[in-house]
Amino acid sequence: MTLRGQTRRVDVPLSIAREPGKLSVRGGFRILQSDFGITPFSVAGGAIQVADGVDVEFTIVATRR
Repeated sequence: MTLRGQTRRVDVPLSIAREPGKLSVRGGFRILQSDFGITPFSVAGGAIQVADGVDVEFTIVATRR
């Protein structure tokens, strides 16, 4: 994965489901913003902060035409 010019390897566990005329793939992974040179957002002297970890989840569906 490349984000803001920083490239990191990300292993993504996948779940694959087949149905007639359809294929679905689901996956997800966690990245740390700091691994990509991003400082997590904070305000009020750090009293309110966004966590460094970000969960990415996706579903890809392919259908037959």
